[in-house]
Amino acid sequence: TVLTEHVGHVPYANRALDIAEAAAIRTLGRWSARVADAVVVYNANVRATIAGLARDSRLVWIDPGVDTDFFRPPAEKERGRLRAEFGWDDRPRVLFGGRPVPKKGLDIALQAARSGGGAFMLAVVGAIHAPAGAPNVERLGLLSRERMAEALRAADVLLMPSRGEGLPVTIQEALASGL
Repeated sequence: TVLTEHVGHVPYANRALDIAEAAAIRTLGRWSARVADAVVVYNANVRATIAGLARDSRLVWIDPGVDTDFFRPPAEKERGRLRAEFGWDDRPRVLFGGRPVPKKGLDIALQAARSGGGAFMLAVVGAIHAPAGAPNVERLGLLSRERMAEALRAADVLLMPSRGEGLPVTIQEALASGL
């Protein structure tokens, strides 16, 4: 049995959720770490969390990989072509992607878009329901892996205001794409 842990405890604004998550980690998390044949971690934060839960667990550090042939900077003229395919004008595009959970920080991204006064457009990717008609926000919805790689090559910046994540794969893919 192999357990992978990516984040550890993520603080929630909702105190009840925060307490429930902490209790789940102390009970089910501790049990899972103790019975696993190996626990895979990819950052020091999570390694410390797991070691605190089950000192005898067999920890294995595996760095997440990024396919740099797939996630790469745009080729000559590719960026302009992709921006046209997305229907984007010349305004900078700030890309936000994530699951519809509070820790991803969509509220912070939307506030940034409101505060930007139209200087940029926030392009929201994922199963997140950004408010329809939010100023300076466009919803791209769920994208295939291929289309996400293209969005990264077309965008100007990746915004990832998440709470509790170390170095998510999304950031690594964005860096590999030249953002």
